[in-house]
Amino acid sequence: MTKSDRNYATDQKPGYRLVAAGLFTIWLVNTAFNVTKAVHIDDTVYLQIAMRIVESPFRPMSGEMFWGHETTEPIHITNQPHLIPYLYASVIAIFGESEPLLHLVFSIFTLISGLFFYVLARRYIPNHAMPVTAMYCLGPAFLPSQNLMVDVPLTATCLAVLSTMALGRTDSVQSGKYYMIAALLMGFACLIKYTALVFLPLLIIDIVLKKRWKCLSAILVTVSILAIWSVFNYLDYGGVHILQRGEDIPLELVPERAVTALICLGAISPFSIVICPLLRSDRQLRIYCLWIILLALLFASCQFGVYMDENRIQSLLRTLFFMNGVIVVGVTVWCIGHGFSTDPSRLRVYLTQNHDIIVLGLLGFGLAAFVILFAPFIAVRHFLLIIPAVLLVWGQRIICRVSTRWVALTLIISTQLGITLGISDWVHADLYRTYAKRISNEYSGRTGDIWYVGHWGWQWYASRAGMRLYDKKRSTLKIGDLVVSPFQIEKQRISLTGNKVLSIVDEVTIQPKRRYTLRTLLNKAGFYSSSIQYLPWTISSQPIETFRILEVRERISG
Repeated sequence: MTKSDRNYATDQKPGYRLVAAGLFTIWLVNTAFNVTKAVHIDDTVYLQIAMRIVESPFRPMSGEMFWGHETTEPIHITNQPHLIPYLYASVIAIFGESEPLLHLVFSIFTLISGLFFYVLARRYIPNHAMPVTAMYCLGPAFLPSQNLMVDVPLTATCLAVLSTMALGRTDSVQSGKYYMIAALLMGFACLIKYTALVFLPLLIIDIVLKKRWKCLSAILVTVSILAIWSVFNYLDYGGVHILQRGEDIPLELVPERAVTALICLGAISPFSIVICPLLRSDRQLRIYCLWIILLALLFASCQFGVYMDENRIQSLLRTLFFMNGVIVVGVTVWCIGHGFSTDPSRLRVYLTQNHDIIVLGLLGFGLAAFVILFAPFIAVRHFLLIIPAVLLVWGQRIICRVSTRWVALTLIISTQLGITLGISDWVHADLYRTYAKRISNEYSGRTGDIWYVGHWGWQWYASRAGMRLYDKKRSTLKIGDLVVSPFQIEKQRISLTGNKVLSIVDEVTIQPKRRYTLRTLLNKAGFYSSSIQYLPWTISSQPIETFRILEVRERISG
């Protein structure tokens, strides 16, 4: 950023009331989507853990729950630590199972995310801090992710870590205090989700680049928090949870997961259009982007032909998402490497002038590597921390050079897509809340039991509607029992003993209100679990959901 840009930014500081009004509006829009949103996807698992904590606060992982498998299993096999479930348990213990209240408590993290992102944006993009904050917090990654999962709380805590680290870099007198606070927040972030471990080497690199060796002792704060948590695990169930997390990803799947990550990133990064006016004025950037686009098109034409049986909209969206993801990554690399030189004297100047942008770049690529190599699957919520790093890097090299009109246009497109996907996801979550009650009431007068299969939010509402959870190893179906089976949800298989069969009694199909709608879930995948074939969001006229009501009957010979 030039000296004149800094002077302009100083003269144009928005008033505190205007900033507060903007952040409050952003929080209000997100909360309006979330406060009435149904329990959705992995919300159910965190609520089950919270209810176990209410029963036994000192032995949460020794309990059992039913989630994502054929039968009930120990809680300690889940991936995430329990700081957020402890928060939910506190709310449930005092106020009961109030979904709106739980969502309101969750909205505190939404507010913190917006506040600390704005603090960082004021540091890196002073001229456009509020529009870029809105671009992120009302965009297609953050707004539809308003639920009860741990990713927004993780984002809020980690953005606070970044802000505190930035203060430690600039304040040489009190840098030790700021790095200590950053390490403390990092420890809490690790108890929300282990992805925050990426910040540990980042903090070390940050301190080393500034040559503040005494501040390295701050790392002991994070290590101590993780050590205490591990001892608590051992006393709880006899193991160390952080060392038993997940399964190794086979190396042969890494290239496919990397492509999926690029598709996912491209699907939630409409802000890339902000680069368009610079392609006319910056010849070097124009040539660079042209090569990126050509290589992405060549790869897409060679690799994505395996899905020729699908409709053209799906194929077009996949190619566009992939190309956009490659552009976002490529331009981010260009922004970080701008001015880099292998000459020792110039390299020293580069490191001094670009310290902040190097830290952000390392964060973005470190998180992406963690997701590709260690996450059980690729999902939009895994990018909630990557997008801020990318936006702030672009802010210093791209957004600060474009006109206010282009920033406003980018904000409008990003917000429109975010709100549309937010509505779509709200509707999809709500139908399980609605139809669990409706189906249970319709068949409640029968003599047999009503069972259900399937997980996610459906599991939460079906149980509360009076249906019985089917456990493959522990449940026995009788003649005359009913089983309700949704199509769009991962579910357990049904095993029948003796001379029994399942017969379809009825099908309840929910059609989209328009012929083509934006969808966050299709064929059991999408926004919450993406792949090369199944996109983070798509346009489809297929039914939103189909519930099959099956009856257990006696097999008739012949």
